[in-house]
Amino acid sequence: TVVGVNAPPRADSGNMTVSVGSKGGKLGLDAPTDPDGNALTIEVTSLPRVGTLRFPNGTPLKVGQFLSASQLERLVYDAPSEYRSKKPVYFRYQVSDGQYVRNATVAIHIKRTAPANCFTALFGDVPGHPKVKLSKLPLKDLSPGGAKIKTNSLGKAGAAAKARPA
Repeated sequence: TVVGVNAPPRADSGNMTVSVGSKGGKLGLDAPTDPDGNALTIEVTSLPRVGTLRFPNGTPLKVGQFLSASQLERLVYDAPSEYRSKKPVYFRYQVSDGQYVRNATVAIHIKRTAPANCFTALFGDVPGHPKVKLSKLPLKDLSPGGAKIKTNSLGKAGAAAKARPA
């Protein structure tokens, strides 16, 4: 008689990138599988330290909660309205076939975006690139509706200038 060997389950890890304040970003995880066809349990082991990981109906996840494969595939993330770190946040879960446990991690990268009414422009000669010249930037063309714009510059060639509606 040959006794079968149990193989460990497979769980999907990954990365996703969302913008600050975005809602409903899909994690895009595939359902875990087991090469032997064993029944699997999926348990949430840690949640992102900021933002909300939730079901599409709005119900947030909890550490220690068990999920079905279809629930795992449909999870979404709501990013915080403010995030200043460049470090990702993490969602971790484990999959068990009753004998083996496989851990999985999703790194969620939260990128900062400039407000819609703010832009950054370069002016003067670009240091290290003498053939690139960006002088006489037409600010009126960048302002919605031709609104007046206040500027704040560092006064050096190649320095950044921030402009905002007056």
